[in-house]
Amino acid sequence: MTITVFTLPALATATAGILGHDWDAAPVGPWEVSGFISHRDSKHNGFLVAVNSDGDLYVQGDGPDPLAVLQDVSPYEENLTYVAERVASVIVDSLQQVPVELDGPLSYETLEAIRREADRLMTEHTEHVLPRHVLGAVTAALSGEQRTAHGAPQSAVLGTIEQDEGDVWHADQTEVRFADGTTVTVSLPHPYGDPCRNHLVRHALASGICDGDTLTVTFDPPALDISN
Repeated sequence: MTITVFTLPALATATAGILGHDWDAAPVGPWEVSGFISHRDSKHNGFLVAVNSDGDLYVQGDGPDPLAVLQDVSPYEENLTYVAERVASVIVDSLQQVPVELDGPLSYETLEAIRREADRLMTEHTEHVLPRHVLGAVTAALSGEQRTAHGAPQSAVLGTIEQDEGDVWHADQTEVRFADGTTVTVSLPHPYGDPCRNHLVRHALASGICDGDTLTVTFDPPALDISN
């Protein structure tokens, strides 16, 4: 089945948008007939979206075989978002594979060490990517008129709200600050596949925040600051 309604670089761009603000897309080849999706921090080798000799859409990782051949995607499918969600699902499934073999039985001490290291890496990752995720969500929440009138947002300030898991950052009451001194309060959107709110929750729980704490997210240079 040949993909004819939209270009594969456009599909790669839409897929990167679903995966979140950590991902970029670019056309591939002299005629730009394929698309490539890569992580901004180069923590993954990237994924090729292309069409094989049978006319079927496929997703290629760094292995010799495609991660998936989407034979059931119609060549007349006009819903770019639907196909992009299918491709994003293939990529996420691939990334969720454990990179090393952890065959049991393992001792309690070994499992605890693995858990602690995984927690450390997740906290480190969240702190690194959170400013750009919040910036992306803030930009999506602001109107075109607000961005034109006040320029690029400089920072965002979030208070706390109590949820089942404890106190977390209150994304529905985010104060956005502009360089001209203007402030507006927005609710950070959470479209399908966008991990911004998940990162905010992880950061709050890992930081052990309390009622009354505030998080200031600075965008340029990116920084996080918790105050009481």
